[in-house]
Amino acid sequence: MAPLVVFVLVMFAGTEFITVALIPAIASIAIDHKIRPSRPLGGALAAASVAIVASPVSAATAVSVGFLAEKNVSLGQILTVTIPAGLIGVLAMGTWLYVMSRRTTWEPPAAERELSEATNARPADEPSDLPVGARRSVVIFALGVIAVILCGSFSELRPEVMVDGKTTRIA
Repeated sequence: MAPLVVFVLVMFAGTEFITVALIPAIASIAIDHKIRPSRPLGGALAAASVAIVASPVSAATAVSVGFLAEKNVSLGQILTVTIPAGLIGVLAMGTWLYVMSRRTTWEPPAAERELSEATNARPADEPSDLPVGARRSVVIFALGVIAVILCGSFSELRPEVMVDGKTTRIA
């Protein structure tokens, strides 16, 4: 489950740095379910790397659009390949990690148990209080992501610039 959640969040945000905030929660949930934390953590980090390529707002995708624009390849065409391929890969990896984690039970060593008890990670089922503007911020960010996707997919929506006396659209 961790790789899929990380894939979706990184694809939406366009940066792998949000994975750092999820590491304590992933480790805590894995320890609680007697799963070796290295499996879901490793899967989550691999999924984050794959999600960068599938993200419509990442720098990697922007570079890809720039390089492929002269071959008439649009952002939409790139995403129709990278999103399904990344999602299939992450689901396959998540399934494999699930099967591997169910083969053996794992008892955390004493040091890791003490560490997990000492961390301030909130249990997954505990409700959280969101600040007043949190939902509004997510909606504004989502609208920005949609705007980037639309501008990347339809060349008519991209701005025009003057270069050497010629008007050209930004690729």
